Amino acid sequence: MENCVARLLGHAFGDGYIHATKYYFIYTNKSKDLINEVKDLVMKCFPKVSICKRYSIGGIPQLQFSAKVGRFLQTLGAPRGAKSKQPTRVPQIILYGDPIMKKEFLGALCDDEAEIRTNKDCRQITLKAAKLVKLENELDCYLRQLKQLFYDLGIKCSEPKSDRVYRTRKGEDKIVKRIWITGHDNLILFAKKIPISNREKLRQIKAFLQAG
Repeated sequence: MENCVARLLGHAFGDGYIHATKYYFIYTNKSKDLINEVKDLVMKCFPKVSICKRYSIGGIPQLQFSAKVGRFLQTLGAPRGAKSKQPTRVPQIILYGDPIMKKEFLGALCDDEAEIRTNKDCRQITLKAAKLVKLENELDCYLRQLKQLFYDLGIKCSEPKSDRVYRTRKGEDKIVKRIWITGHDNLILFAKKIPISNREKLRQIKAFLQAG
C-alpha cells in the first residue's frame, strides 16, 4: 500500500491537481497507460471512491476523484491548488522513506513531467517546473529536493538552471527551471531504478541507450 501511495503522490506533483476549495483530485493525461494506472492506484487505496471520466478544455482525458482522495493526498504533503503559485516540497514520507518509495514517487513524476531528449549530441532526461518569479527560491529548493532523491538512488543530477521567463494571460511573470540527467552510465542507472509506465517514454529511453 505504501508504494501505491508514493506513486500516487508522484502523480499529484505531476499532472494531478487537488481542487483549491472542493478538494477533488483531478488527473489529466493523454496517455491511456497513465490514466489507467492512476485509476488503479486510487482504487487500491479507496476501493469505493467515486470516479468521473471527462475531458479537459483542450480535449485531454481526465479522471476526477472525490474530495476524499484530495484531502488524503494533501495531508501527506501534496499541494492543493495551482502548484506554480505556492511553495512546494517533496513530502516527508518520500524524503525520508525507503528506496522503493523514492523510486515510485520519481517514476510517477517522470512519467508525467520528464522530457526524454534523444538527440545524439544531447541525450538527457529533463524535469522542468514553473512558479511565479517571486517564488524562484522556492522553486530552487523543490528541484534540489528532487535532485537529492535521485542522488539517494545513485543517480547524478544537475543543479537547477533557468529555462525561461514568461508572462501569463493574467499578467503574471513565471519562471521555468530544469534539472537533468545525462551521461550513458547515469542514464543506464535511471533506466534500471526508476519505474516508468509510459510506453512511449520507455521506447525513447531504450532507443538512446541502445544507440550508445
